[in-house]
Amino acid sequence: MKELAKQEAELIIKEAKDNASAIVNEALINAQKTEQEYDLLKKKYNVYKAKMESLVKAQMELLKENIEE
Repeated sequence: MKELAKQEAELIIKEAKDNASAIVNEALINAQKTEQEYDLLKKKYNVYKAKMESLVKAQMELLKENIEE
């Protein structure tokens, strides 16, 4: 009886460790995905910012030209 209880306890502990490992692995994968998404958004933001700066500079040049005329 004691041996059976010990085996059951060991099985429960093994399952708990396996579940914990799966949870940790899933969390790591999610963290990597989140970091990749952040990097992509950061790149998109930088491209948007550069385009907007270029647009504003072009508009400023047009305004200067119109003022000088």
